Amino acid sequence: MANKKRFLSSMLTALVLSAAIGSGSVYAAAVKRTDGGDGGRIGTANQVALDLFNKCDNVILVNGYGYADAVSATPLAKQLNAPILLTHGQTLETEVASTIKSLGATKIYIVGGTGVVSEDIENTLEDNYEVERIAGTTDTTRMGTNAEVAERVLEMSNQKTAMLVNGQDGYADSLSVASIAAQKGYPVLFASTKEVASVVKDVITSKSLAIQAVGGEGVLPQSVVASVGGTKVTNDTADRFATNIAVLNYFKENGGLDFTNIYVAAGGSTQDQFADALVASAAAAKTGSPLVLTGVGAGSTQVTNANSYILSNATDDSNIIIVGGTSSVSSEIEAVLKNNDDLEIIGIE
Repeated sequence: MANKKRFLSSMLTALVLSAAIGSGSVYAAAVKRTDGGDGGRIGTANQVALDLFNKCDNVILVNGYGYADAVSATPLAKQLNAPILLTHGQTLETEVASTIKSLGATKIYIVGGTGVVSEDIENTLEDNYEVERIAGTTDTTRMGTNAEVAERVLEMSNQKTAMLVNGQDGYADSLSVASIAAQKGYPVLFASTKEVASVVKDVITSKSLAIQAVGGEGVLPQSVVASVGGTKVTNDTADRFATNIAVLNYFKENGGLDFTNIYVAAGGSTQDQFADALVASAAAAKTGSPLVLTGVGAGSTQVTNANSYILSNATDDSNIIIVGGTSSVSSEIEAVLKNNDDLEIIGIE
């Protein structure tokens, strides 16, 4: 039978599992069904960790209801070969504790301050594990945590480059670059529309980092980028979806992207619609694959552009992997991507 493009419509955990298997049989990657069930995003993250890692020495724990620390943690997770588990932040959920025990982990990295992952959780974990919290000290905001995580990533990767995005006012651009940054060993550094915080700027200066910046003028002004000697890798774009395509085109032409797997997730229209794309980004980091944003939050033009990008870069051996259900990435988008008889459909719902 001739090779066919394979279309996988999956929930979050099935996506991460397929990405982890990567270069192996697509059929093996596609048949595993994992679901957080009533546990929501926390339960999904638990099941992903068990299926993907089975056993591991390190675990990263973040608040699952804010994007900033989880984005910062993505390159760190790549370096530590660690799953990212989620918590509400006040007390350690029984199911999270059970997952950590099942993984056989010996060290837990908490990413974020006590305001997002409580001291009570830290104390509970210290009864059985070595625990290290990575958070800001002089700067206790997300910027401080971002800087501390970046320091750790750079110590392990020995890279001299970082990606700069607006991490204060939205998550979309950081999701466009996180998977690429992680697989290259680059940290994702945060700025705002007004400045690069001094604690982040100190990392750039002390490490003599080359800065590749992503974001339109309204999100990440050139004056902010210039303040750290950075270079924008994309021209000014109309919105997060156009920025996403521009980022992918840049890295396709400068170092290459592997289109064996193409991940598709909702770009979102609110501050809470990041979960699918965050997990997709972490999965894509494993194989250096692109994450294309579409679905919820995208207008008809943005959806058309995303579809065109996917179909023009997919090959006979590509896997197009939709992350999330039809409420996030619609069945109409799915139908367009399944546009010819060369597409093998492997559905996981």
